[in-house]
Amino acid sequence: RWDMISSIRLRKALKVKAEAFRRATFCLVPPGDSVITARIFSAVAAICIPVLAFPETYLPFPDLVPWSNMTVSIDASAVMAYQKSPAGKANPLAELQRLAKEEPERIQRMQEALAEARWHLHYRPELAHSRAPATN
Repeated sequence: RWDMISSIRLRKALKVKAEAFRRATFCLVPPGDSVITARIFSAVAAICIPVLAFPETYLPFPDLVPWSNMTVSIDASAVMAYQKSPAGKANPLAELQRLAKEEPERIQRMQEALAEARWHLHYRPELAHSRAPATN
């Protein structure tokens, strides 16, 4: 019974998260506990512009996915410092507000690039077993 309740709660939480990502223009992608974080895949799936708090060089499939065309980077330490003591400091997230307000065409291009990149990043079980066996 507890497993069933936990499963229902998890599905509900994931549904809420997915809906929040779909409604957002920007999705913060902090570093994870490994080089590649699942947060980047969630953002791309939702066509939500990833706001990276780590170097772009850590992103997966750089030869297939033009990350610089569809992501924004922020200085995570500046965000933390601003959150801790905002008095007299410029908001490091103000650039996102400016971008959304003043460059809607750029936002549109970034979202279109995300839609194209989704194909490369989405797991497709029908392709997982179709690869030719490795040879020596």
